[in-house]
Amino acid sequence: MTERAPIWDAVIVGSGATGGSAARVLVQGGMRVLMLEAGDAVSRRQTHAGVVRNLSRALWQRARGRQAVQSRHPTYWATNPDFFVEDAVVPYSAPREAPFRWIRARNLGGRTLTWTR
Repeated sequence: MTERAPIWDAVIVGSGATGGSAARVLVQGGMRVLMLEAGDAVSRRQTHAGVVRNLSRALWQRARGRQAVQSRHPTYWATNPDFFVEDAVVPYSAPREAPFRWIRARNLGGRTLTWTR
């Protein structure tokens, strides 16, 4: 007997504020929902990591150019730099005439974690 793969009514990519809210509404409506997430769960301790420790690490990362765009986010210095994608590892491009700063997170909960302070 062959096991059949589940059939989903909806697939949501990302568990941040929008993805989480959408999943809740769809599940409450009786739909079978699959949520995909690119990152790991973050502990409360990681969320409120020591700012002094993170500041020195953030300066090092920024100096190396690994989070040049991410470090411009207003809460980058107050939260954990590990919440943000490394620009050098996951690059993107934008037209010169229309520059765009794409602030990205790879963790369960998405960018909502960057607003906890």
